[in-house]
Amino acid sequence: MSTRVAILGTGRMGSAIARRLAGLEPVLWNRTRSRAEEVGGGRVAATAADAARDADVVIVSLTGGDAVRAA
Repeated sequence: MSTRVAILGTGRMGSAIARRLAGLEPVLWNRTRSRAEEVGGGRVAATAADAARDADVVIVSLTGGDAVRAA
């Protein structure tokens, strides 16, 4: 059984992490969906809650209060 990983925030750092974990097929979420889609190597979730729902590990890479509140 592989570890299910969710990455919330696919900016510079979150997308770099996602690319390194591509073999685990992480679930990605970003406030701007197209940013998550550009990363590739994982499934894009509609909401942060959807991304985290079945994850064993959730990596949060958000900047600022607005991004945290959106998640």
